Amino acid sequence: MTHEAIYALYPQVVKIFDSTGAFDKDGNKVEIDLAAVNAWQDPSAYKAKRAAPYPSATDYLDGIVKNDHAQIDKYSADCRAVKAKYPKVGTAAVRGAAFANRGGGVARGRSPHN
Repeated sequence: MTHEAIYALYPQVVKIFDSTGAFDKDGNKVEIDLAAVNAWQDPSAYKAKRAAPYPSATDYLDGIVKNDHAQIDKYSADCRAVKAKYPKVGTAAVRGAAFANRGGGVARGRSPHN
């Protein structure tokens, strides 16, 4: 089981034990739909996929310094192409709402910005 998927799909879950399952704040076992967990996609996975193919920011800054609009436009087009190839799965609002439903704060060793 992917813990990240379970926490995202089941905001009431506060603890997961691989051997016994997922539990809410009162210690009650939460039934998990494994098909949904396996189908879940990390809404922030696009970030790692985009990192390497993005053009260097140096290209953009060089275009600004030289006032080279063609270079600046090419940089922008290259960035848009990377974003189109690796789109976001979810939105920040959805991730924020899911986090808020878990009571906010840093939990399970994760940052609220994950």
